[in-house]
Amino acid sequence: MLLSKKKQKDINLIPEAEKPLRAAKAKLVTIVAVPILIGIFILVGVVFVGLSFSEENKAKGLSAELDDKLSQWQQVAEVATKAGAVKAKSAQLGDVRDSNQNLATSLDKIRKNVPSAVKFESLSVKSTNALTVQATSTSPAQIHQFVDRLKSEQDFFEKVRIASLVKTSDGYILNLDLTIK
Repeated sequence: MLLSKKKQKDINLIPEAEKPLRAAKAKLVTIVAVPILIGIFILVGVVFVGLSFSEENKAKGLSAELDDKLSQWQQVAEVATKAGAVKAKSAQLGDVRDSNQNLATSLDKIRKNVPSAVKFESLSVKSTNALTVQATSTSPAQIHQFVDRLKSEQDFFEKVRIASLVKTSDGYILNLDLTIK
């Protein structure tokens, strides 16, 4: 019985006079609504693209600032490393001075025993009482005189020995190891 029933037609209760008016209203709503929706989609797209570019520019700016700060910190880190090395050497010299009360006198003896033809280049502290002296001269005899003078100061120095003596085109470079008593 259900299979043999025909589909019933919908009854249209809108009067014939109103049908064109309603169709015109629907057409008008469609004509106005579609451009407004398209405009909204375009506006949302433009805002999205604008915000994307804005965020990209902010990210690039932050990246550039971060790179600048990083390079500044690297420069500060280099200075801090050098300052740490100077501080360590200063502390080592202070330790040597504290552990050996004769250091000032010994350094003065080294200075007084440098012959005029020998140029005192550097002094390195190896341990609390061990030093390395570097000097240059054009005459090997003057260098040996310097070494002999330090060896003769037995009240202040012991184990005075030539670590190296190098001949250069300008003269000789002496590295001398000695121990302060």
